[in-house]
Amino acid sequence: MIKVLVVSDDMTGNNDVGALLNQSGLNTVAALSDHISKEYMVDRDALCLNTDSRALTSEQAREKVKQVVNNYWNTEILYCKRIDSTLRGNVGSEIDGILEALPKGYKAVVVPAFPKAGRICIGGYMLVDGRTLEECGAHKDVKTPVYHLKVKDIIASQSTRLIETVELKQVRSSQNKLVQTIIQSQADIMIADAVNEHDIIRIARACHMSGVQIVCVDPGSFTAAMAREKYVKNKSGDKNLLVIGSLEENTRRQVDYLIECRNPLVCLIEINRLLQDFDVLKKEVLTWILSQVDEYEDILLLTDDVTDGCEDKILKAEKISEYFTALAAEIYSRLQNKIACVYLCGGDTAQDFLETLDVQAIDIKEEVLPLAVYGRTLCSGKKSFQVLTKGGMIGERNAIIQLLEYAKCVRQEEGE
Repeated sequence: MIKVLVVSDDMTGNNDVGALLNQSGLNTVAALSDHISKEYMVDRDALCLNTDSRALTSEQAREKVKQVVNNYWNTEILYCKRIDSTLRGNVGSEIDGILEALPKGYKAVVVPAFPKAGRICIGGYMLVDGRTLEECGAHKDVKTPVYHLKVKDIIASQSTRLIETVELKQVRSSQNKLVQTIIQSQADIMIADAVNEHDIIRIARACHMSGVQIVCVDPGSFTAAMAREKYVKNKSGDKNLLVIGSLEENTRRQVDYLIECRNPLVCLIEINRLLQDFDVLKKEVLTWILSQVDEYEDILLLTDDVTDGCEDKILKAEKISEYFTALAAEIYSRLQNKIACVYLCGGDTAQDFLETLDVQAIDIKEEVLPLAVYGRTLCSGKKSFQVLTKGGMIGERNAIIQLLEYAKCVRQEEGE
């Protein structure tokens, strides 16, 4: 049975979101039109339909989308509206069409960011490679020009529904706060800021945890993240703990690709709370991870890049590393019977983490990639575990995945 239904307004976008779903582990088919023969739906997890409605009138687009959803109504389906990454077309009208077709209680969550294509949303503004929609020429489109700069204004000009925005600081608040924001909102349409894949994962996870019936509205990343949350969780017994102390550009690229391909349990630590409220934060993080961990193979622990205050930068960096690695070590200690491999990015992070666990040395086995080393910990009287260390500026975007797969192959060969 179909688990995910995507309604797109053009063919290329329809294919793109289909590829993201397929890459996420869902058997996906993309139709050229708004219907498809049943023979092509056998054993499919996701169906992407093309209404070809971007250049239709607002009313025509709304009715066409509404009819498609009516044709495929099922309480178990995740409904998704694929929109243009520059918000061209009948975005608001088509959201209204989907909501009209669905029972009361559904909420449309709009996440227009598509970071890997340079599309982000911040302060409610859509930016394309750092430029506003006007600066990138969206208002000059012959068929479907965009006349507003803010996402809310674009949608409100076409929709009759109540709209609410979720700013980036809310997206990056504690997971429980974000969940409550979704639950308590009275709006039919929520528009969320996001500037990277981590933000999108946080939104998807909060939506799933909220229990609210969600319609995904986005160019593809949010839809794929929601589908993974609902249907593609990994229950492997051997888990990887990934501890990443800083996200310079190359590491961020590798982390984004890891999230896209493997759907880890992402725990984004707020630096300000780490420094100011460590004990409370530690308790919250441990409780949350322990409640979720059985569903995932990879646990990804990283920090945000927001700090307040003007104290000495070196001193602050040392404090961040000290508290962050202490938290990571506590997570490992609580989960050591489940964690087979620890991935450590950055020399300071690796040193502090291993010393906190009283590791005395590493039994070096192999340099898997340039400046990326595999070995096993040596720690008197304590369990040895696989360890991968890598410099942050080293490797292609799939480097982390390559290293984790290498460690897994070693375990299989050794019969662990």
